[in-house]
Amino acid sequence: MTRVPQRFAQDWVYLDPATGYAADGNATLARNYYGFGKEVHAVADGTVVEAGDGLPDIDTIYSAPPGDVSTLPGNHAIVDIGDGKYACYAHMVNGSVRVKAGDIVKEGQVIGLMGNSGNSDIPHLHFQVVTGNASFLGAEGYPHVYRSFTRTGTVNVTRATEHLGTPGYDFNRLWSDFGQYVEPDPIREPQVRKLMENNDVVSFP
Repeated sequence: MTRVPQRFAQDWVYLDPATGYAADGNATLARNYYGFGKEVHAVADGTVVEAGDGLPDIDTIYSAPPGDVSTLPGNHAIVDIGDGKYACYAHMVNGSVRVKAGDIVKEGQVIGLMGNSGNSDIPHLHFQVVTGNASFLGAEGYPHVYRSFTRTGTVNVTRATEHLGTPGYDFNRLWSDFGQYVEPDPIREPQVRKLMENNDVVSFP
């Protein structure tokens, strides 16, 4: 049987709520991203079954060193949230993981800080729910929804892709200009028990 562990995985990038930009200043440096060091909160009550820390922060974007299965998630945590489901959090800041195997966590508890470790191109949180096995790559991805959020805009991927196709315009420039591709929603209505679409910009209560 083929497993697709990241079938429903999401990569969360923090954007400045006022401007939509991802970084302040030189966007090639990971620490200049607004999300670097932001708190990562547990999505549900559970028991930590695996946690890893001590992998270095990657200082510049798109420069992850070669790794293996054990280092791909970087500094991370996997939490048993019951009924055979596991919440997985990856790429946290070196030294920031605040839980260890066996710890009981409560929904909303800070478990670490968003970073750029492991197989990561830019500072972000990789999040997925899996079933059957407490593993990033050895389990089956499981669909999930969020209790509530508000879609505040979307990223114009078509325009960003067009710019990437022009000479001299690379991913470093893309992330430096990112706010130019964020299109605000004129009407912002709270969403309940839904999963946002790819490239949605959202805020949480």
